[in-house]
Amino acid sequence: VTLNTLEPGKRFSVNFAAKEGLPIGVYHQTIKLMTDSKETPELSLDLDLRVVAPVSANPAKIVFENLPVSKPDYDISTLSKFTWVTVTRSGGLDLTNITSDLPFIKVKIESVDQNKQTYLLRVGFNDKPKLGKHQGVIKIETNNKDVPFIEIPVTITTN
Repeated sequence: VTLNTLEPGKRFSVNFAAKEGLPIGVYHQTIKLMTDSKETPELSLDLDLRVVAPVSANPAKIVFENLPVSKPDYDISTLSKFTWVTVTRSGGLDLTNITSDLPFIKVKIESVDQNKQTYLLRVGFNDKPKLGKHQGVIKIETNNKDVPFIEIPVTITTN
């Protein structure tokens, strides 16, 4: 925190910056400024900071519930959900590989903005899963040195 005088005895600015390397999370801090004012001898400034991952997926989990795969005419190939992969710091992002440990899941890059900041991924099916509950992950490999890969949990319940 630094205090700068803009106009002596009248106007000041308070500048603050987060420490380098803070872990992902939410931080709260109160700064107290002592003044020579009789009416306001002390000022409190509440600071809130949220450190986010440089690359993230939203939603961070994909859930398909109650898929009626036991019905012979049910066409699972038309069912899909979406997730957005976004880079919040640095330049553009390249997704270098996308895989899933569930063999019936397919992931397709639906769109990407011109600056490669946000990718829209379509998560769907290339085959019917068996009856029951299936859990796995989608692994997205990136060119980001801080986040070389993202894993998105996938849960599928069929009946």
